[in-house]
Amino acid sequence: KHTTARAGESAYHASMRRFVTVLSALVPLSGCSADASRGGADATPPSAPEGALDPSNPGVWIDGGTFVAGSDDADDEPSSSPYSRRDEDSGRWTVPGFWLQQHEVTNEEYRRFRPSHTFPPDRARHPVVEITWSEAMAYAQSLGGTLPTEVQWEYAARGAEGREYAWGDAPPSCELAHYVECEPRSTVEAMSRPGDVTPEGVYDLAGNVREWVKPTWFDDERHPVNPDAIRLKGGSWAHLAFFLRAASVTNYVGVGYSWNNIGFRVAWPEAPGR
Repeated sequence: KHTTARAGESAYHASMRRFVTVLSALVPLSGCSADASRGGADATPPSAPEGALDPSNPGVWIDGGTFVAGSDDADDEPSSSPYSRRDEDSGRWTVPGFWLQQHEVTNEEYRRFRPSHTFPPDRARHPVVEITWSEAMAYAQSLGGTLPTEVQWEYAARGAEGREYAWGDAPPSCELAHYVECEPRSTVEAMSRPGDVTPEGVYDLAGNVREWVKPTWFDDERHPVNPDAIRLKGGSWAHLAFFLRAASVTNYVGVGYSWNNIGFRVAWPEAPGR
Protein backbone atom coordinates (compact mmCIF):
# COMPACT_ATOMS: atom_id res chain seq x y z
CA LYS A 1 0.00 0.00 0.00
CA HIS A 2 1.38 3.42 -1.02
CA THR A 3 4.61 1.78 -2.22
CA THR A 4 5.63 4.71 -4.40
CA ALA A 5 5.27 7.29 -1.66
CA ARG A 6 7.15 5.11 0.84
CA ALA A 7 10.37 5.10 -1.17
CA GLY A 8 12.01 7.62 1.17
CA GLU A 9 10.69 6.13 4.37
CA SER A 10 13.82 4.29 5.47
CA ALA A 11 16.05 7.35 5.38
CA TYR A 12 13.40 9.38 7.15
CA HIS A 13 13.06 6.94 10.03
CA ALA A 14 16.81 6.75 10.43
CA SER A 15 16.73 10.49 11.01
CA MET A 16 13.81 10.19 13.39
CA ARG A 17 15.52 7.58 15.56
CA ARG A 18 18.35 10.00 16.28
CA PHE A 19 15.84 12.34 17.88
CA VAL A 20 13.97 9.80 19.95
CA THR A 21 16.68 9.09 22.53
CA VAL A 22 17.07 12.77 23.31
CA LEU A 23 13.38 13.65 23.33
CA SER A 24 11.84 10.61 24.97
CA ALA A 25 12.61 12.09 28.39
CA LEU A 26 11.05 15.43 27.52
CA VAL A 27 7.41 14.56 28.21
CA PRO A 28 5.24 16.50 28.36
CA LEU A 29 6.30 18.10 25.07
CA SER A 30 6.02 21.81 24.37
CA GLY A 31 2.36 22.77 24.27
CA CYS A 32 1.32 19.52 26.02
CA SER A 33 1.71 20.28 29.68
CA ALA A 34 -0.79 18.89 32.13
CA ASP A 35 -1.99 22.41 32.89
CA ALA A 36 -2.75 23.00 29.22
CA SER A 37 -4.68 19.80 28.63
CA ARG A 38 -8.45 19.72 28.69
CA GLY A 39 -8.36 17.21 31.51
CA GLY A 40 -7.21 19.85 34.01
CA ALA A 41 -4.12 20.11 36.17
CA ASP A 42 -4.25 16.45 37.21
CA ALA A 43 -4.29 15.12 33.63
CA THR A 44 -0.97 13.80 32.35
CA PRO A 45 -0.33 13.15 28.64
CA PRO A 46 0.66 9.59 27.75
CA SER A 47 4.07 8.84 26.30
CA ALA A 48 4.29 10.27 22.80
CA PRO A 49 4.51 7.88 19.84
CA GLU A 50 7.83 7.91 18.00
CA GLY A 51 6.50 9.90 15.08
CA ALA A 52 5.31 12.68 17.40
CA LEU A 53 8.80 13.28 18.78
CA ASP A 54 10.17 15.21 15.80
CA PRO A 55 11.46 18.49 17.32
CA SER A 56 10.69 20.38 14.10
CA ASN A 57 6.98 19.52 14.41
CA PRO A 58 6.15 17.77 17.69
CA GLY A 59 2.83 16.21 18.48
CA VAL A 60 0.58 18.17 20.85
CA TRP A 61 -1.57 16.11 23.20
CA ILE A 62 -5.30 16.85 22.91
CA ASP A 63 -7.04 15.43 25.94
CA GLY A 64 -10.32 13.68 25.20
CA GLY A 65 -13.67 15.31 25.81
CA THR A 66 -17.14 16.06 24.48
CA PHE A 67 -18.14 18.95 22.23
CA VAL A 68 -20.73 20.05 19.68
CA ALA A 69 -19.42 19.94 16.12
CA GLY A 70 -20.76 21.60 13.01
CA SER A 71 -23.20 24.46 12.72
CA ASP A 72 -26.86 24.67 13.63
CA ASP A 73 -27.29 28.13 12.11
CA ALA A 74 -30.05 28.52 9.57
CA ASP A 75 -28.60 28.24 6.08
CA ASP A 76 -30.41 30.33 3.49
CA GLU A 77 -27.68 29.90 0.93
CA PRO A 78 -28.44 27.64 -2.04
CA SER A 79 -26.64 24.30 -1.94
CA SER A 80 -24.49 25.38 -4.90
CA SER A 81 -23.14 28.40 -3.00
CA PRO A 82 -19.59 28.20 -1.60
CA TYR A 83 -21.00 29.90 1.52
CA SER A 84 -23.51 27.16 2.24
CA ARG A 85 -23.22 25.39 5.60
CA ARG A 86 -24.95 22.30 4.23
CA ASP A 87 -22.01 19.99 5.08
CA GLU A 88 -21.54 21.37 8.60
CA ASP A 89 -23.65 18.73 10.29
CA SER A 90 -24.33 19.62 13.92
CA GLY A 91 -23.88 16.88 16.48
CA ARG A 92 -22.47 16.07 19.90
CA TRP A 93 -19.29 14.00 19.83
CA THR A 94 -17.10 12.41 22.48
CA VAL A 95 -13.51 12.34 21.28
CA PRO A 96 -10.80 10.10 22.82
CA GLY A 97 -7.46 11.78 23.44
CA PHE A 98 -5.00 12.01 20.55
CA TRP A 99 -1.80 13.65 19.41
CA LEU A 100 -1.86 16.27 16.65
CA GLN A 101 1.14 17.89 14.99
CA GLN A 102 1.89 21.39 16.18
CA HIS A 103 1.65 22.80 12.66
CA GLU A 104 1.16 21.67 9.08
CA VAL A 105 3.85 19.48 7.50
CA THR A 106 6.49 21.69 5.89
CA ASN A 107 8.50 21.32 2.70
CA GLU A 108 11.66 20.38 4.59
CA GLU A 109 9.82 17.73 6.59
CA TYR A 110 8.20 16.24 3.50
CA ARG A 111 11.54 16.05 1.67
CA ARG A 112 12.90 13.72 4.38
CA PHE A 113 10.14 11.33 3.38
CA ARG A 114 10.32 11.92 -0.37
CA PRO A 115 13.85 13.08 -1.33
CA SER A 116 12.71 14.02 -4.84
CA HIS A 117 10.46 16.77 -3.45
CA THR A 118 11.75 20.18 -4.50
CA PHE A 119 10.90 23.72 -3.39
CA PRO A 120 12.45 27.23 -3.43
CA PRO A 121 15.16 27.69 -0.79
CA ASP A 122 13.15 30.32 1.06
CA ARG A 123 10.16 28.00 1.47
CA ALA A 124 11.67 25.25 3.59
CA ARG A 125 9.44 26.12 6.54
CA HIS A 126 6.32 26.77 4.46
CA PRO A 127 3.58 24.12 4.45
CA VAL A 128 4.01 21.53 1.72
CA VAL A 129 1.24 21.97 -0.87
CA GLU A 130 0.04 20.33 -4.08
CA ILE A 131 -0.05 16.99 -2.24
CA THR A 132 -3.00 14.67 -2.81
CA TRP A 133 -5.00 13.14 0.04
CA SER A 134 -3.42 9.73 -0.64
CA GLU A 135 0.11 11.17 -0.61
CA ALA A 136 -0.66 12.93 2.67
CA MET A 137 -2.00 9.68 4.14
CA ALA A 138 1.12 7.79 3.04
CA TYR A 139 3.33 10.34 4.80
CA ALA A 140 1.24 10.12 7.96
CA GLN A 141 1.38 6.33 7.97
CA SER A 142 5.16 6.42 7.54
CA LEU A 143 5.27 8.16 10.94
CA GLY A 144 2.98 5.58 12.50
CA GLY A 145 0.06 8.01 12.37
CA THR A 146 -2.82 8.90 10.12
CA LEU A 147 -4.75 11.91 8.89
CA PRO A 148 -7.00 13.36 11.59
CA THR A 149 -10.71 12.74 11.31
CA GLU A 150 -12.78 15.83 10.64
CA VAL A 151 -14.18 15.51 14.18
CA GLN A 152 -10.70 15.29 15.76
CA TRP A 153 -9.58 18.28 13.73
CA GLU A 154 -12.62 20.35 14.70
CA TYR A 155 -12.33 19.36 18.35
CA ALA A 156 -8.70 20.51 18.38
CA ALA A 157 -9.77 23.82 16.84
CA ARG A 158 -12.92 24.47 18.89
CA GLY A 159 -12.27 22.84 22.24
CA ALA A 160 -15.01 21.65 24.54
CA GLU A 161 -16.09 25.27 24.95
CA GLY A 162 -17.00 25.52 21.25
CA ARG A 163 -14.80 28.35 19.96
CA GLU A 164 -15.82 29.85 16.62
CA TYR A 165 -12.17 29.97 15.52
CA ALA A 166 -9.04 28.26 16.80
CA TRP A 167 -8.10 31.30 18.93
CA GLY A 168 -11.60 32.12 20.21
CA ASP A 169 -14.60 34.07 18.96
CA ALA A 170 -12.92 37.29 17.81
CA PRO A 171 -13.31 37.86 14.04
CA PRO A 172 -10.26 37.12 11.86
CA SER A 173 -7.60 39.73 11.17
CA CYS A 174 -4.16 39.57 9.59
CA GLU A 175 -2.65 39.66 13.07
CA LEU A 176 -4.55 36.50 13.95
CA ALA A 177 -4.37 34.42 10.75
CA HIS A 178 -3.10 34.39 7.18
CA TYR A 179 -6.02 34.53 4.73
CA VAL A 180 -7.10 36.32 1.56
CA GLU A 181 -7.07 39.81 3.10
CA CYS A 182 -3.38 39.49 4.02
CA GLU A 183 -0.03 39.77 2.26
CA PRO A 184 1.69 37.90 0.72
CA ARG A 185 -0.89 36.18 -1.50
CA SER A 186 0.77 32.83 -0.95
CA THR A 187 1.77 30.56 1.91
CA VAL A 188 3.86 31.85 4.80
CA GLU A 189 6.15 30.04 7.22
CA ALA A 190 4.50 27.72 9.72
CA MET A 191 3.67 29.40 13.04
CA SER A 192 4.42 32.88 11.67
CA ARG A 193 0.95 34.11 12.71
CA PRO A 194 1.16 33.62 16.49
CA GLY A 195 -2.51 34.52 16.97
CA ASP A 196 -3.63 31.45 15.01
CA VAL A 197 -3.12 29.05 17.90
CA THR A 198 -5.31 27.04 20.28
CA PRO A 199 -4.91 27.09 24.08
CA GLU A 200 -3.15 23.70 23.77
CA GLY A 201 -0.54 25.09 21.36
CA VAL A 202 -1.73 23.85 17.95
CA TYR A 203 -0.94 26.45 15.25
CA ASP A 204 -2.37 27.45 11.87
CA LEU A 205 -5.67 25.57 11.99
CA ALA A 206 -7.57 28.58 10.63
CA GLY A 207 -5.32 29.99 7.93
CA ASN A 208 -2.24 29.54 5.71
CA VAL A 209 -3.40 26.30 4.00
CA ARG A 210 -6.47 24.07 4.14
CA GLU A 211 -5.90 20.58 5.51
CA TRP A 212 -6.75 17.07 4.37
CA VAL A 213 -8.88 15.11 6.86
CA LYS A 214 -10.94 11.92 6.76
CA PRO A 215 -14.43 11.01 8.01
CA THR A 216 -14.86 9.25 11.33
CA TRP A 217 -15.99 6.02 9.66
CA PHE A 218 -12.92 5.65 7.45
CA ASP A 219 -10.68 2.68 8.27
CA ASP A 220 -7.18 3.14 6.83
CA GLU A 221 -6.72 -0.59 6.30
CA ARG A 222 -10.15 -1.61 5.00
CA HIS A 223 -11.75 1.22 3.07
CA PRO A 224 -10.65 2.12 -0.46
CA VAL A 225 -9.87 5.74 -1.18
CA ASN A 226 -12.97 7.37 -2.61
CA PRO A 227 -14.38 10.90 -2.93
CA ASP A 228 -16.57 10.45 0.17
CA ALA A 229 -13.44 9.86 2.27
CA ILE A 230 -11.58 12.95 1.04
CA ARG A 231 -12.42 16.08 2.99
CA LEU A 232 -10.91 19.46 3.81
CA LYS A 233 -10.96 21.57 6.96
CA GLY A 234 -9.77 25.09 7.70
CA GLY A 235 -9.12 28.14 5.56
CA SER A 236 -6.08 29.30 3.64
CA TRP A 237 -4.22 32.28 2.22
CA ALA A 238 -6.71 32.22 -0.67
CA HIS A 239 -9.92 32.03 1.41
CA LEU A 240 -12.29 34.57 2.89
CA ALA A 241 -12.89 34.77 6.64
CA PHE A 242 -16.02 32.58 6.35
CA PHE A 243 -13.82 29.54 5.71
CA LEU A 244 -11.58 30.14 8.73
CA ARG A 245 -14.37 28.99 11.06
CA ALA A 246 -13.62 25.71 12.83
CA ALA A 247 -16.91 24.26 11.56
CA SER A 248 -16.10 24.90 7.89
CA VAL A 249 -15.68 21.71 5.84
CA THR A 250 -15.55 20.67 2.20
CA ASN A 251 -16.73 17.15 1.33
CA TYR A 252 -16.50 14.95 -1.76
CA VAL A 253 -13.18 16.15 -3.14
CA GLY A 254 -11.66 14.35 -6.15
CA VAL A 255 -9.31 11.44 -5.43
CA GLY A 256 -6.35 12.92 -7.34
CA TYR A 257 -7.00 16.55 -6.42
CA SER A 258 -4.27 18.85 -5.11
CA TRP A 259 -3.82 22.60 -5.05
CA ASN A 260 -1.40 25.30 -3.93
CA ASN A 261 -3.46 26.13 -0.84
CA ILE A 262 -3.94 22.59 0.53
CA GLY A 263 -1.62 20.89 3.01
CA PHE A 264 -2.01 18.53 5.97
CA ARG A 265 -0.80 17.47 9.40
CA VAL A 266 -0.49 14.10 11.16
CA ALA A 267 -2.54 12.69 14.04
CA TRP A 268 -1.89 9.74 16.37
CA PRO A 269 -4.83 8.22 18.26
CA GLU A 270 -4.62 7.46 21.94
CA ALA A 271 -2.97 4.09 22.55
CA PRO A 272 -5.45 1.34 23.55
CA GLY A 273 -5.68 0.64 27.23
CA ARG A 274 -4.78 4.08 28.53
